[in-house]
Amino acid sequence: MATIIDIKQIQIESQKVECQICKEKIIVDDNTGGSIHIIQNCQCKYFCAECLKSYVHNNVQNRLKDGLLKCPCTPKCNSYMYDDYVLKIADVKDREKYLKWKIETVKLKTEAKKNTKKVLEKEELDMLNNLGIKIKKCPKCCESIEKLEGCDHVRCPFCQTDFCWRCGESS
Repeated sequence: MATIIDIKQIQIESQKVECQICKEKIIVDDNTGGSIHIIQNCQCKYFCAECLKSYVHNNVQNRLKDGLLKCPCTPKCNSYMYDDYVLKIADVKDREKYLKWKIETVKLKTEAKKNTKKVLEKEELDMLNNLGIKIKKCPKCCESIEKLEGCDHVRCPFCQTDFCWRCGESS
């Protein structure tokens, strides 16, 4: 599983570093220290602020996979950037789009969980029916009902809805 990372601005005394995105050599001193960034929890070091802004912009425009933004050193690094950092370096439009993708991802994951539950319930009902146990869901309250014998007119014992066993239409 990938780790979530935070990118911090670094304080380095005068030296040359290479941006991992644009590969330009940058002399780091008191004037440029705030525009050089380093990822704290992985081995990826030194990114210039402009490259990170561009990286965030391009990834937000192209939609986020699973609502997460990977470290710029992908594929050698499988870490993700923290949301608060992404929001800090993104411009206003990118922030809005990033939050939109995050919300959409949560909705999709929630919907997927609901659908998985529905599929499991249907598989369970099919299995019981294959065993000769006649069970269907009430069309109104969705409770499982077992039919032992008799005609196809059924009354739900939970909500008292009358329905046809064959087609499921309530009367």
